[in-house]
Amino acid sequence: MKKILILIIILLFLGGCEQDNQIIIYTNSNQTRTSWYTEYAKEEGFNVKIITLGGYDMYHRLLAEKNEPYADVFFGVNIPDAKEMEELGMLEKFTPDWKDDLVYKVNSDYFYPLVTDAILLYYNKSIENPPETYSDLTNPIYDHKYTIKRFGGYTSRLFIGQILLDYVDESGELNINEEGWTELEQIINNCVYAKTFDTSLEDVIDNTIPMAITNAATLATYQLNNPESNIGIVSNNNEVLYTYSNVGILKNNNNTEASIEFVKWLGSEKVQLEYAKEFGLYTNNGKAREQLPEELLEFYEQLPEPFEYDTQFYNDNIDSWIKKLDIDFVEKLRY
Repeated sequence: MKKILILIIILLFLGGCEQDNQIIIYTNSNQTRTSWYTEYAKEEGFNVKIITLGGYDMYHRLLAEKNEPYADVFFGVNIPDAKEMEELGMLEKFTPDWKDDLVYKVNSDYFYPLVTDAILLYYNKSIENPPETYSDLTNPIYDHKYTIKRFGGYTSRLFIGQILLDYVDESGELNINEEGWTELEQIINNCVYAKTFDTSLEDVIDNTIPMAITNAATLATYQLNNPESNIGIVSNNNEVLYTYSNVGILKNNNNTEASIEFVKWLGSEKVQLEYAKEFGLYTNNGKAREQLPEELLEFYEQLPEPFEYDTQFYNDNIDSWIKKLDIDFVEKLRY
C-alpha cells in the first residue's frame, strides 16, 4: 500500500511538472497550421497548447489579460498592435539568434515579424472589366460582385483602413474627409458581407461571387496547387497593404524560459523554411526565404509594392472607423 501511495505521488508530481512546462500560445493561424507546428514542436520536446482566435479578437483578449496573462506566447499580432502592447509594458524582452536574419525589421527587442503577408483583392479572370483600383469598386457594375469578411477581422480592417488612409483630414469626421467616407460607403453598399463562415475563395473559383479580399498566403497556396488557376489580383496602382505576423512573449507569464526557447525554435531557419513550404507562406527569415521553391518566390515577388502608411495613425483611428461602420452601415449590409 505504501508503494502504491508513493507511485501515485510521483505520477501527480510528474503530471504537475508537465503542466507547469506547458507553453500556451494565442494565435490567429488556422487549425491546419496550428496542428502542424503543434506536432512538430512536440517532436522537438516542447509541450504546447494552442488557442486560436481571430487576429483582432486575439489582440483584445491579450489587452484584457494584461495584468494576469493566461498565454505565454502570441503569434500573429500585427505590428501596430504589437507596438501598443510593448508600450503598455506587456512584453518580455528577448533577443533570438535569428534576429539579424529578418528581411523586414522592426525597431524592437520585444516582438519580431516572422511572416510577411499582403491584403489583396482578387477575382475570377472570366469577369468582364475587372477593377484596377479599390476605388473602382464604387462602380455599379460591381454591385454584389465581391465579398468582404466581417469587419472585426484583421484582413477586412486592414483593407478598410487602406481605403480611408487615402483621405486623411484632421478636420473631417474621425480624421477622414467626406470624400473618403462616401467612397467607403459605396464600396460597402456594393459588397456581399461574410458575417460568419467565409466561402469566398470557393465562390471566386466557381464564379458565384467573382471577387473577394484575402491574404496573399491563401492565394499562394491555391495557385501553387492549381498552376492553371483562373485568378487575377487587383494591383491598386501597384500598392497594397502588407502585414506581418509577429511573435512575442507575455511578461509575467507562467513559463518565460521555456517560452523563449520555443520562440527561438519557431523563428529558426529550419522551422520557418518547412513552415513556409508547407503552407505557401512568405517567411521573413531571410536564410529560409532564399531556399523557398522558385514558384513560391515568383508569386510573392510579382505582387504590388507595399502601401506606405502611418501605423500609429491607423492604430489610433481604426477602432472608431469600424465602430462607425457597425453603427451607420449595418442596415445596408447584404449577406
